[in-house]
Amino acid sequence: MELAAKVAQDAPLTNFAVLQALPMIAEANPQTGLLMESLMATVAQSDKEAKLRIRAFLDRKTAKVKPT
Repeated sequence: MELAAKVAQDAPLTNFAVLQALPMIAEANPQTGLLMESLMATVAQSDKEAKLRIRAFLDRKTAKVKPT
């Protein structure tokens, strides 16, 4: 349940990329995998929520990451 709570805090597009795109990238040939990875990174970073989170990080408005 703790893992599910953490995943629920991620941006939906990030969760999509992890669940759908990463398995396909792992099975693709190297050139195709690198292209897919680049495209998914671009899509995930262009998401409005991702931009807000990146801005909050850069403005130091988020909590520091602590080792678990």
